[in-house]
Amino acid sequence: NALGDYTKTLFSNAELVETKKIISTYHELATAGSLVTRKEMGSIAPGSYNFKSYNKNNKIDRVINFLSYARGSSFLPLKISFYMNVFESVFTTDMNELVHKIAERAALYVSGTREDKLNNYKLIKQAYEIRSKYFHGQQIGNNKDKLDRLKNLSIKVDELLRSILKKIILEDSTLFLSNNWNDYMDEIIFK
Repeated sequence: NALGDYTKTLFSNAELVETKKIISTYHELATAGSLVTRKEMGSIAPGSYNFKSYNKNNKIDRVINFLSYARGSSFLPLKISFYMNVFESVFTTDMNELVHKIAERAALYVSGTREDKLNNYKLIKQAYEIRSKYFHGQQIGNNKDKLDRLKNLSIKVDELLRSILKKIILEDSTLFLSNNWNDYMDEIIFK
């Protein structure tokens, strides 16, 4: 789960029906021979990816690939780092002003009130800070407050990603997979 724990979880029938719809839609959109196949979804088979062509996969395949790594990680700094890879796969096509661009685009794409957008923007910036410190070998902190902060951050980032990916897969997949996605992201800034 978002905390890096394995726990028993109960789902409602409505949640299971929605999940089935999302997974079925994803499989319709997935590239043949994608990195994450129906059989592999939710588990990463060691070494099996070395024989697949990353560049032949569409954007949704790459997003689900990074999401699988995030969901499969119990170590919160690594989990949060992979979540940020998902955001990058969704919201960028270049490396310019990366953190700001992703935070801004994600906040605007999800929509909501001004306060919701600002909170989502700040959330992504906080998660990037963790990723940056972790990948650059800096201390993140090891006391109880830091662990609680990482847990809270991981839960919120997971929830935000869940709503973004649900919207992309169920509503905007054609646009997302088109060459117009970047233009659309630029346009929502000026709505």
